[in-house]
Parts: sequence; structure tokens; C-alpha cells
Amino acid sequence: MSVNLIDLLAREFAGDLLGKVASTVGESERTVQSAIAGVAPALVAALANKASTAQGLSELFHAMQKGGFDGSQSPSLAGFLAGGGTLADLIKRGAPLVASLLGARQTDVTNWLASSASVPAKSASSLMSLVAPVLMSLLSTEARKAGGFTQSVIGSLLASQGSLLRDRAPAGLASALGLADFSRLDTSARPGAPKAEYRAEPPAKSGAGWWPWLLLAALALLGWWFFANRTPEGTINPRFSIVNDEGRIACSATVRDEATREAVLRSMRATFGEATACDITVDPNVKAITWLPSLDRILAALKRPGTEFHLDGPDIKIGGWLSAADRKAVMDELRAIYGAGYTIAEHGIDKAAEYITAAKSKALAALAAIESAFAPDAFINAMNLAVINFATGSAEIPAGDQDLINRAAAVLKSAPAGTMIEIGGHTDSTGDPASNLKLSEDRANSVRNALLSAGVNGAMLVPKGYGDTKPVASNDTEYGRFRNRRIEYSILPTATP
Repeated sequence: MSVNLIDLLAREFAGDLLGKVASTVGESERTVQSAIAGVAPALVAALANKASTAQGLSELFHAMQKGGFDGSQSPSLAGFLAGGGTLADLIKRGAPLVASLLGARQTDVTNWLASSASVPAKSASSLMSLVAPVLMSLLSTEARKAGGFTQSVIGSLLASQGSLLRDRAPAGLASALGLADFSRLDTSARPGAPKAEYRAEPPAKSGAGWWPWLLLAALALLGWWFFANRTPEGTINPRFSIVNDEGRIACSATVRDEATREAVLRSMRATFGEATACDITVDPNVKAITWLPSLDRILAALKRPGTEFHLDGPDIKIGGWLSAADRKAVMDELRAIYGAGYTIAEHGIDKAAEYITAAKSKALAALAAIESAFAPDAFINAMNLAVINFATGSAEIPAGDQDLINRAAAVLKSAPAGTMIEIGGHTDSTGDPASNLKLSEDRANSVRNALLSAGVNGAMLVPKGYGDTKPVASNDTEYGRFRNRRIEYSILPTATP
């Protein structure tokens, strides 16, 4: 008699078990029953489709052997749960099976099931993952009954499902699987194709009837030990942040266990020095880190001064004081290490704009604190807090800096006669030194002219360009170059008569 895997599978999810499944996936029993009616033919069709080629059948058979689906264990869902297993364990075990069976069609089949059964895609995915290992167990058990757990018997069993799928498959399933219809899978109808039939089991030998019960007891004990000692799967994303502030490293992380914490610390110190510290929280609810073996390579990509790295599960953000070219290089290196399962994007925070805004606020506050009596040192200190953000290659003062010019002019108007202020223009070392000198002179003159327009006596303002000759930071980093591009104010000595 031919085997109907679809019906056998559907019977596994009935009665009390249906309620347990519904509770696990968070859906009603009626909804789950409707969904199972779609999951069963979908997975049977995926198996039959894979087994329809010699290579696919060989891959399937070896996967069943490797996964322990060889018919030696109880095929029933009830038996699995009685042995200490849980539905959550089945879902975890079945997820890679579904991915392997459906391949590139997994999303299409999931969406088809979600639509036809009126369930969320997440529930549809969980149900397929839960059903897949039960189906594999049933298939291997039926193969033993039909002639033995061999590749040819597995192939014959799945070939016999083609006619059932052709007649009973739900609408839209073939399309979701990328098939025109199921006629190609109905290989059992072809002349000479092997037929899968039940074979009666030989009667048990006298005195040997207690062996199956002993085997079941041993399997139950093994299952209890495994599930009692397994590490619970985490529910919280691991987090990992590194800020490389010109070689000064700030680090924080949330990881699953003490062993991971120690591994992260070792890699951090090997990369950034033994004095490197990292604030690492250990929480057993955190998911296991899959990229730990690649951590040394990851940290090597983050050695560029100015880099900021923030990981939250599969999402990674890269920011900091990096040039566009350096930022792209870091992101490309990390994509090659982490692979397709991670999203790597820019942090989205403009560090220069953030710095300029904060600096301007401090400068305006310092200028406002100067009393009516002019205080030279207080004025110079306040103005040197500010950053005028000239565009690249330009000497035009941005309109947004006019309030700084007006406030500085108001203070300078109270300066005593003879006060001399140098307005020094500076650039980074990018480009030609002569061009940098000219640009620094033009920028210093622009500031002087703006103060003149605001009513300051021009006799007290002395512009001077220094080009790239007086750096205050390294020109090897983006942050260093930013700091070197500046207007610097100083008090000049008053000429004596």
C-alpha cells in the first residue's frame, strides 16, 4: 500500500499536541490547523523536488544520515516530547532543514503560507521549522517499513508523493516553489519507476520483546540529560562598541558568558595594548557570538584613529572622525569578515558638525561672560574655542557664523586704545604649501573684514597667514587635519613710544 506522507504528517499535529503547538507559536488552534494543512504538502513537495534528481537525492540521504533521521528513533511528535524534547527545540533543529530544502524559495513559500493560512510570516516560518524534523523522522521510518533505510527506497517513497501533490496541493504552492505544476514530480507514474510499498515487519523473536523498551528508556534518559544540561538560547542581542579617539580606546560590550568576556579582553589587549580596558557586562540571556573567532581581524580593521564601531546583534554602524575613503575602507573590510548576515552602515552622525556646534556654543557663552571691561586673556580664550567652518578651498565665512562675529565685535569695541589682536590663519598639510599659505592669509583677512563690517577699529586687527607650518595635531588623521584648519587669535604686544 502506498504511503501518504501528507496525511501521516497531519495526524501528528492533532488533539492535545495541536494546542501545545498553537501556544508555542502564539496562534489559535484553528489557525495552526489551517497552517499545517499548507505546511505538510509544502515540505513534502520540497523533499520530492529535491529527490527528483540523482544529486539532490544523494544530498538528501546523506543529510538525513548526518542529522540522525535514519528511522532508528521514534518518528512521532508525542514520543519526542515524552522523551524530554520541547517544541522550541524542534523549531531550532528544523530551521536549517527548511533553509536547505527551500533554498532561494524560502521567502516565497513562507509568504505563500502566511497569506493562505492568514498567519504572520514569523508564525509561518516557525511552523515550517517545527514540522520539518517530524517529517524527516516519518520519512525515514516509512523507508524502513517499505524496504530499508536506503537511498533508493527514500527516492521511491518521495517519487510516490508526486501524484498526491498533483491532485491535492493547495493553490499557489507550485508557484511559490518555483514549479509550473507538480507533474514533473509524479515520477512514480513513469514506466519502470519503482513503487514504494509497506512491508510487514517480521514477528519479534521470543525473549527479545524487552529490547525496544530498554532502548526507548535509554533514549529518554539521554534526552533528559541533554535538555537538562543544554545552554539556553539567548534572547538579547550581543552588543559591542569601540571608540578609537586618536589611539585612546573606549570599549564596552554585553556578552553571554565569562569565557566570551575573557576572549574579548584578550583580543582587545593584543590589538590595542595591555593597558586597554573594556567595560563588559555578562548576561546569560545574550545570544552566542558567532564572530568571536574573527575578532582579531575585526579589531585590526578598527585600528584607524578616529574610528567608531557600534554592533547590536546583526546591525553594525561605523562612524567617527574618518575621511570618506577611510570610512569606506573600514566598512568594506568588515563586510568581508562578517558576511551577508550582517548589515553594515554609516553611523549617521557628522562628527565635525557636532564638534563645531558645541565649540560655537562654548565660545558665545564665554564671550557673554566677559564684563563691560575688556579682558584680553578672556577674549582670546573665548575666541579660540570657536571653529569657523570654511568650505574646502574657500575663504568665505559661513552665514551661520555671523552671530559669533557680532558678539566678538561687541566685546572688542570696549578694548582700550592700542590693543592689537592677531588673526592667524592655519591649514592642514593637504595640498601645495604655497596654496595653503595663500588660503590661510585669505581666511584671516575674511575674519578681519567681517569684524570691520561689525564696527571694530581696523587698527587693532592684524591678519596673518601661516599655511600648514604650525600644526597642533597630526595631519595623518581626519581629526588631526580638522584641528589644524583653524583661525587662532592672540594678543600682540603694544608698541612702546
